[in-house]
Amino acid sequence: MAQPALKMCKVIYNFTAEYDTELSVQENSIGTLTDQTADGWSFLEMEDGRSGFVPSSHIEVINKLQNQDVSRISDVHESQNQDDDTESSTSSEEEVDIPSKRTTVSSPIKMEEKNSPYANQTLVSKTMTGIRKSAFAVSGAEQFLRGEEIKVNCKDLQEYEKHIIMMLNGVLVWKPIENVRTYRIGSTETDKKFAGTKSYTNYKIHTLPEDKCIKRRYKQFDWLYARLINRFPTAIIPKLPEKRLRGNFNENLVQMRKELLEAWLNRLGRHPIISESHLFSNFLKSQEIADWKKYKRSMENDSANQSGFFARTDIVSEFNRGLDAMQGDVYNWEKLNKNMLETMSSLKENLQNHSTEFASNYHNEFMNLAKAITNFSSCFKADNHYPMEFGLAIKSIGDCFMYTAKEFKKKQKQDAMPLRKGLDEYINLTTSQKRPLSVVKETLRKLKDAKKRQQESSISDRCASIYATAEAEMNHFQQESVRDISDLMIHYLRFQVVYHKTVARNFENSLESFMRFSGKPMNGPSKKFTDIPPTPSVTVGTVSETSQPSTASDSATSSAPPPPPPPPPPPPPPPALELKTHQENSF
Repeated sequence: MAQPALKMCKVIYNFTAEYDTELSVQENSIGTLTDQTADGWSFLEMEDGRSGFVPSSHIEVINKLQNQDVSRISDVHESQNQDDDTESSTSSEEEVDIPSKRTTVSSPIKMEEKNSPYANQTLVSKTMTGIRKSAFAVSGAEQFLRGEEIKVNCKDLQEYEKHIIMMLNGVLVWKPIENVRTYRIGSTETDKKFAGTKSYTNYKIHTLPEDKCIKRRYKQFDWLYARLINRFPTAIIPKLPEKRLRGNFNENLVQMRKELLEAWLNRLGRHPIISESHLFSNFLKSQEIADWKKYKRSMENDSANQSGFFARTDIVSEFNRGLDAMQGDVYNWEKLNKNMLETMSSLKENLQNHSTEFASNYHNEFMNLAKAITNFSSCFKADNHYPMEFGLAIKSIGDCFMYTAKEFKKKQKQDAMPLRKGLDEYINLTTSQKRPLSVVKETLRKLKDAKKRQQESSISDRCASIYATAEAEMNHFQQESVRDISDLMIHYLRFQVVYHKTVARNFENSLESFMRFSGKPMNGPSKKFTDIPPTPSVTVGTVSETSQPSTASDSATSSAPPPPPPPPPPPPPPPALELKTHQENSF
């Protein structure tokens, strides 16, 4: 481990430990940094006495390094970058290509600004100098407003090189994607290097419908994530699954990471501009080592990064949106973001409680009821002169409750799992919206300030371009969320319907056994039962001995003589006369 000169750190993201060596921390808590690893972990000692490893990306150093430490760290990262170019690594388990070793740095500021995958978060700490930059500056939006981007003419670009925005139903949207591909991560394999001393996991990615297969390591996914953040400043790019200090070859962890990476790829593959970019498409092509290095360097130095993203935005529809309207939209997006994050977190928590604590209590209560009914049925045995069918009918009720108890506990956990995973993915997406929203919010603030100085004409068109990318992105997110959440709910409800139908069918079978034993009829194949007992046989007048069950209205007029055929029917007799006639006919 490298011994950092800086000690005091602030936690900028919540982190929940999953292993004994890790440390759970809360945002804004303060700790002492004692050690760092080359694979992206830091050892913290908190003020309350707890200590352990947390991801280095979740903390920021809050005081300055000494000059000698700056040169030492720059030398370390230069040597690490050379190791990365030869596909080597310093970790004894599956290594993750941490941002700090992607670019040889000549100064501490450049290292932090170009390489960190979280460099575009709301606030970025330049730990080497104490300088802090906002997402607005790091994203290239500030450079674009000043007109300092590399000039391009959208008319001279190929379709895949520009980001086309059009008006559809009164809102701005990205040009729809033409060919949507699906990605599947099949098997994984553990590979070794350095004479077998270093191990890592390869994920086999299949592109459908072509069914082309490539292999990628987690460190390469991490590199792609950092480049996407840099290349598409206002795009909502979900974060990768967390890094782990230990247990990277655990079967459950590999399976979980495989599922998350597959969902991550398919999410990006449905994005209208990311999926068409050379950055994403070439990542999924088979390449030799030399070609991979060339591809990496070209993407890291691409003029389309940061401010170049906005310069390549082409709004093909007429677009005229006032400052107040744009600020109102941003306010609504932020409100939606906050509400979605709160409600999804609450739903996920309640699903967790429903499938664990509540399901356990439900299971226990129903099992107790099932046992009590089963014990009660044991009284009615044949040797006690009770019909065997009677005892079995009562026992079937206990069996129904026992099945309900067992299946409820199992099914609620199984059926809710896809929904909980989907909520996790959307919590990730919702959290990732904060960076692009902060960029467009600061852009509109700059426009408002320029308007006060009567200088808005110089940047109004550029501000509109930045805003347009955010509106198109938010509309894409909302379209995706409608489809995805509908699919999740349909999947969940179908399983719930199957479970409850099975439970209802079991109770119907138990009820049928009682009805059959009691001699009560069933109405048709749907097995709807009636609680009205059969009418006893009578010998009044010419009434059939097998009369059907009568209703209350039938019994009131059953003893009156039938009316003559129309027309016209005679008026009904008075009630007293009817009663008298009834009495006379009875005797």
